[in-house]
Amino acid sequence: MFLILATTGIRRKEVVGIKLDDIDFQNNLIYIANPKGNKKPRYVLLAEIVKNYLKDYLIERNKIAEKMYKIF
Repeated sequence: MFLILATTGIRRKEVVGIKLDDIDFQNNLIYIANPKGNKKPRYVLLAEIVKNYLKDYLIERNKIAEKMYKIF
């Protein structure tokens, strides 16, 4: 989250509202669906370093989820 804040300049509330479907890894974009105020939704650039960290995080998250699923 901190890297997204630092590299995009978007607000905290906007970061919290990002869904996985809002991230376009192919075009390096993040869709901000609910910007502050009456502003229109917009796209911001996804820095390459953030993209790499997000991909690594999602891989690890899936591994953990698979382990948890096997327990139940």
